[in-house]
Amino acid sequence: MMKKEKKRAKSNLRKIQVQVWLKKHKELRFGLSCAAVLVLIYFSWNLMNKVDIHLDNTGVAGTILGAVIGGLLTLAGSIWVYSKEQRAKQNVKRKNLIYSPLYDELQTIYDTVFAKNYYPPHADFSKEKQQYHDDVRFSAWERIKMDTRYLETPDAVKNQMELLCEMVQEYDTARQEFNGEVERIFDRIVEKYGEPQSMFKGRGWVISKGILSKEDKNLYKEITRSKEENEVSKKIDKEVREEVENSDAMKHFKDCYAEWKATQEQTTKLIASLIEQVLLKYEG
Repeated sequence: MMKKEKKRAKSNLRKIQVQVWLKKHKELRFGLSCAAVLVLIYFSWNLMNKVDIHLDNTGVAGTILGAVIGGLLTLAGSIWVYSKEQRAKQNVKRKNLIYSPLYDELQTIYDTVFAKNYYPPHADFSKEKQQYHDDVRFSAWERIKMDTRYLETPDAVKNQMELLCEMVQEYDTARQEFNGEVERIFDRIVEKYGEPQSMFKGRGWVISKGILSKEDKNLYKEITRSKEENEVSKKIDKEVREEVENSDAMKHFKDCYAEWKATQEQTTKLIASLIEQVLLKYEG
């Protein structure tokens, strides 16, 4: 199911990018339109010759036919202009109220997390403000889902945002599981060396943070808040780092982080393409 969603998301992105490319190459579009009109005229002329249509010599039939065609064209033109104006208003509104808030938040989070190779302790989608400074919270999409903007959001965007939500949830679950595994590794190695166990509840997160950020600190000393560093604490620190780095939990966590990053990049490109499309078509 996940592969199907990813494939559809990529297809939607390519479709939007093709539309943007066509907007940028107006000369090509004009040439294709002229060619289509010429082909239509050619086939229409051949059809008229085949059915042997003969107009009245007085030209009355031609005059009536011309008036009818002219009236229909005028009506069609008016409808087309009105529809175009409404589409323009609707798409500009979408850009300002849906696409722009999403893009701004996605780009801000990308710069905060992935550009700095940062592994947040917690990440989720919620319209509430983030509880802790180190957490990552996507709130723009949740606010959009709570009002009428959601009804105006294209299915391609809805599907892509839900896919991103799934990736973020998978990362968050993997992060908590990773913290738990790190804590178990730490406690086992400490017990192996006969050192006192730490009762600090957040030791898994502190240790994983130190390893992921490549901090040059003695992890055992950091947890026990010991003032001195001895040979035993150095051995514990080294063994903990090595076992955590080679653990399945670390590999799974890194994979989830990479999936989140790839999905967020794809989502940002989709939203950016939609914004560019509106700018070229309706505001350019």
